Amino acid sequence: MTGFQFVHVPYKGGGPAVVDLVAGRAQALFGGIPYAGPQVKAGRVRAIAIGHPARVSGWPDVPAIAETLPGFSNTTWFGLLGPAGTPKAVVDRINAEMKRAVANPEFVKQLVAIGLEPASSTPAEFHDMIRAELKRWSKVIKEAGITAEAAQ
Repeated sequence: MTGFQFVHVPYKGGGPAVVDLVAGRAQALFGGIPYAGPQVKAGRVRAIAIGHPARVSGWPDVPAIAETLPGFSNTTWFGLLGPAGTPKAVVDRINAEMKRAVANPEFVKQLVAIGLEPASSTPAEFHDMIRAELKRWSKVIKEAGITAEAAQ
């Protein structure tokens, strides 16, 4: 969206990346709040912006990149997936239990405390979201000329 050029440095997880950021061996990190947040709170690194389309409730003082670059969104999401042949009744039951968990104020409080924004959806909505993400990121990869060799 901006034309900025970055050098991708692959790490085996967010922890080692944050260690290098704190130690000054990396200049910047586009990473998750759950593993970078404690270093921000400790004052070892500075949160510049969040990739979520809007500010997140657990970090209200950190602007969303979209505030400066409208339309920007790069969020990490988590979901439950199962084998393709999982019976609909099982999928519906798991979905109902997850919705019940996300409605639990104590559970939500714990998620927000580590920088997550709890949400739920139907299996069909989740399917559509995954398809949209695949389409979006496939376009980004193609337009940027990213190849498997370049990513290594």
